[in-house]
Amino acid sequence: QLYEFCEKHNVPYSKCGKLVVATNESQEKILNTIYERAEANGLSNKMGDSLRFLSRNQATELEPDLECTAALYSPATGIIDSHSFMIALQGDIEHE
Repeated sequence: QLYEFCEKHNVPYSKCGKLVVATNESQEKILNTIYERAEANGLSNKMGDSLRFLSRNQATELEPDLECTAALYSPATGIIDSHSFMIALQGDIEHE
């Protein structure tokens, strides 16, 4: 919904994805917990792009200089121009 809002209101954004990385076994357990919680909350269904658990090799295919043991990849994550976003929200409120 956020990207649809940005499109409709000409708010600049980039759907660039995000890697959340683990650098040791204890952090991998935390990634597993995050992954399970996201799946239980239907994150992949809401975002349209599935959250994926990646091995070290899969993660370094995306980011060759990365040092990790595993990663979560969220392809639907992105960045928006927060100033433009706030102006668009203000405009919506003022026109209601």
